[in-house]
Amino acid sequence: MNLTGGLFIQSEIVAIRKGDPLKVVIKDEIHYFIWLWDLYRPFDYEPVKIVNLNSKNYVFTRYHWNGTVLWTDPIQKNGLPILDFYIGVHTPLILSRKGNITLSANLTELTPLELKLLFHLYLPLLTDMLAGRISLNIDKTKGYNEKIVTEAIPPKYEFSPHNYKFLILVGINSIITDLPDEIKLILQKNVRCDSLS
Repeated sequence: MNLTGGLFIQSEIVAIRKGDPLKVVIKDEIHYFIWLWDLYRPFDYEPVKIVNLNSKNYVFTRYHWNGTVLWTDPIQKNGLPILDFYIGVHTPLILSRKGNITLSANLTELTPLELKLLFHLYLPLLTDMLAGRISLNIDKTKGYNEKIVTEAIPPKYEFSPHNYKFLILVGINSIITDLPDEIKLILQKNVRCDSLS
């Protein structure tokens, strides 16, 4: 049963276009989409957090364990951002039609694998989406209420949007200083981001 404290029904925060997680666990308003395997190891937890300000959704996801991605202008269907999970590693991609990409990182802190995945896989994927080279048809989406379960999230899989090695902003408001104060505060907890103040 999808109840929290026996009183409130958990609800979906995104609509899924691609991907089929085994289950979804909600902790601290973060939805963890879970698979038994990713491409090369057991268990894959892909977190998604929505912050709604003045009827506008801001979506936080994680990329490759150490990156936070903030989507400022998601495509929506019935008020829910549309989400694709990519085959193998299940990386969340929030569909967006327009905007820019801003990367904030100290590249010397990233491993060679992180750099390769970021610059040769993820950023080109985002560029293709924003350039219209990826279909953004949202006719076929699905929910996941039936997959929501109550269980603990192992600490090593927990997501803190402010705890990252790199930050990617995707959307029209892709300049850190242009973000609403409430969003900057979520990101500002990271000591690496002195430029947010």
